[in-house]
Amino acid sequence: MVALSYDGRTSTKTSRVSAIRIADGVPQRCAADNEKEALCKEYVLAFARRFIVMFPERRDPFLLPWNEHGVQKFVCTTLRPSLLPYQEVYEIDDIAAFVSRYLHFEPLEPATELPRILPSPAQVLAWKIGDSFDFAVLLASFLLGAGHDAFVVVGYAPCWICNRDESHSACPLFHCNPTSKHYFTRATFPKAALGGSLEALKVDLDVHQRHTQGSQGSPAAPESQHIARGVTVNTQRKRHAWVMVRGLQRNVHALSFIEPTTGGMYSQASAPYLGVEGMWNPKNYWINMQDSDAALSDTNFDMLNPDAWECLFLKRDRCAAGLINIGQSAGSCADRIDDQHSRDAIHEKDELCVARDGFESVDIPPSWVSKLCIPFSDFYLRFPPDGQRTVMYFRCKLELFAENQHDQGMICRLSTYGDLARTIPIELLELFQNRRDKLCTRARLPLLSKLTEEFSPGRSFHLRKFEEVAGVRKDIHFYVDARQDGLMCRQELIGLKIIERFESRADKLVYRSVTVRQDRAAGSCKPQYTLPSGESAGELVVRKMTQKYARNLRLAASENVAKRTYYVQDGCIRSLFHYDYLKTTRSIRVHSKERRSGASIQLDQSCITTASTPPHSDAKNRGGIGLSYMFSIANVSQDVQPWMIVG
Repeated sequence: MVALSYDGRTSTKTSRVSAIRIADGVPQRCAADNEKEALCKEYVLAFARRFIVMFPERRDPFLLPWNEHGVQKFVCTTLRPSLLPYQEVYEIDDIAAFVSRYLHFEPLEPATELPRILPSPAQVLAWKIGDSFDFAVLLASFLLGAGHDAFVVVGYAPCWICNRDESHSACPLFHCNPTSKHYFTRATFPKAALGGSLEALKVDLDVHQRHTQGSQGSPAAPESQHIARGVTVNTQRKRHAWVMVRGLQRNVHALSFIEPTTGGMYSQASAPYLGVEGMWNPKNYWINMQDSDAALSDTNFDMLNPDAWECLFLKRDRCAAGLINIGQSAGSCADRIDDQHSRDAIHEKDELCVARDGFESVDIPPSWVSKLCIPFSDFYLRFPPDGQRTVMYFRCKLELFAENQHDQGMICRLSTYGDLARTIPIELLELFQNRRDKLCTRARLPLLSKLTEEFSPGRSFHLRKFEEVAGVRKDIHFYVDARQDGLMCRQELIGLKIIERFESRADKLVYRSVTVRQDRAAGSCKPQYTLPSGESAGELVVRKMTQKYARNLRLAASENVAKRTYYVQDGCIRSLFHYDYLKTTRSIRVHSKERRSGASIQLDQSCITTASTPPHSDAKNRGGIGLSYMFSIANVSQDVQPWMIVG
């Protein structure tokens, strides 16, 4: 049966290797063995024969695979520590994410056997495609070049890992650091843009995990991001390779395992792998003498322990012999190094080896792999060859695009669905870069008809954020420091009200609103104060306008307006002033518009302290906007209505 990855790929390594022809440009070290490599190969073969005789029940160790040129090479020499000259791939999580997306994945064929061919990581970069062993060797080479203590681990993993099936795993976008600037590694969507779908999805994940745990009868690892499978999933073990990183270097304080095909990082307790056969780095190879079927949480990774690990070269340097117990804390490790015998062993020469099977002074030859390099154009393409990747997660679909490759400037799109078949979209999150309109984030909720857009500084009118619920409301937020009018946000309740909020204005204005009503009446006669609107909504007739002001300490409270309301249809203006210090009442002034002759006004005499001024009889005050009366009303309680217009 042909092994298939989740996206339907099969192994093409054999055909790719057969297409390679030895040409003049191939270095001699890749197509043949030098004297040191030949001696090392004899030593390794002798070790393998003796190991098989002593432990016939154990599986053969993965020591001498064939390279792409048909030459057997020791696996330790396949690693080539390399540091890429790009700042974006210096941290451990950035390197893991880059490798997992840069290469296309193919499963092993057959999936239950070790690969016969292990090409050099330089050739893997040229192919831009590989299986888990190719991913692990390339990732370990980059991690070693960046200063991490990395090992390639060979063992067993469940089918969903070997096939890179993340359809039942939580999207890492929900577990990331939102402040990271590398879009292909970390999410840059603000938490507010996620809305309620994130919490709903987490609840669904918990329910799904509890259901599958009840089906299996055993709890899943608490720190694992993978959701436990149901009993219908194939649990056959398959060969797999991943990367282990020891602590005490580059701010890595604990043992970590990295899945090279997805970039996921696990602790020893949460790692989903099913067993370990061996591991190697450029200095040595270790064979697991414990139960190879035991979970990683039950495996002792103290490589100094001869009962747990059998090393191929008995070097005594700290890195190769595993002098530091990686399962211990930093303090206990320091105490162990302080031992006089340990300090003496650390300072011995790295090339010192113990004679074994008649071989003396045998050490690992340098790597035969060519220098690893990624051209600038390929590195910033991110996802060769077309600059995009699509990953399916639990009720999510993540689409990644290289910078300046999408016609809309999009670099990431996360689609969240309400069903397992991914047919009911709940939320669409999009991330943009290098757009002329400065759009950086867009979130859409199709079922709620809601749209949210965020902009970088430099947008016209200094727009910062735009929110819209179709037919209900619109919210527009601005960069206040960049605007001269101090406008902070504008809210529109469609067909009802328009609100503007300000800050840091010289006139102390903080709020302005217009209340409207829809006038669907037909005819050519329109009210005097109307706002444009769509044909379906009819005309918007202004009912009331309101302005609010902050306290101006240079003015007396009785002269400092706090709120001014324009009653357009009633033809009057009401001004409320600020409260004075330790006062529970404030001044109120009402300006009324003269409607017709003979109008009368009734006032509550208990609330009036100053007599009103009679209306003027000149012609200019008889117009539509003239003020007929002004009342100075002071010391009026907030609950008292001091005026009433009659007639």
